[in-house]
Amino acid sequence: MSEYPPARKPSELTPAERAEVAAALLARWPMARRIARGIGAGVPVPRAELEQAALIGLWDALTRRGPTVPDAYCRARVRGAVRDYLRGEDRLPRRARERPGAPVLVSFDELGLTPGALPPADLEPTDERLEALRHERARWRAIGQALARLAPRDASVVLLRLAGLRQSDVGERLGISNVRVSQIESRAHRAIRARVGL
Repeated sequence: MSEYPPARKPSELTPAERAEVAAALLARWPMARRIARGIGAGVPVPRAELEQAALIGLWDALTRRGPTVPDAYCRARVRGAVRDYLRGEDRLPRRARERPGAPVLVSFDELGLTPGALPPADLEPTDERLEALRHERARWRAIGQALARLAPRDASVVLLRLAGLRQSDVGERLGISNVRVSQIESRAHRAIRARVGL
């Protein structure tokens, strides 16, 4: 448990405290922005979001320990807030990122599937199966589009399960737990069903 009180909202501060915190915030904002930009260099996250996380960390430091808090404490809180934000946005679990040989997502080619492979369309127009074939083609096209809209890891889970792998094998391959595989699979199936209208 933390020995410091929790961060306070602006409405909980007296006008004098608010003025002191605002002055300290403005004075230390360039430092917080530099930290956010340094951590976020090369990360595909908008700079404004990283700076917002840095601002929250700085506010937290200043309202917990007061506007005269040392810069070292502010830097640590800002770094922590930005890293927490990035971890929250990461699709892979932390242990998978730290493990050598982080998991590689699965491609259609690797599974021997071709997304555009559909039954031949050279049937005579009088064939009674033509309408059923059109319906089946439209359904598979919609499933393919729904699959393409999923996050890469979600699509990989669905494709690996369709290829016949057990949840434990999928989890091991992607560096996630069996429970997480089940959650992702359920979420992906709901998204596909909603998109296809099943």
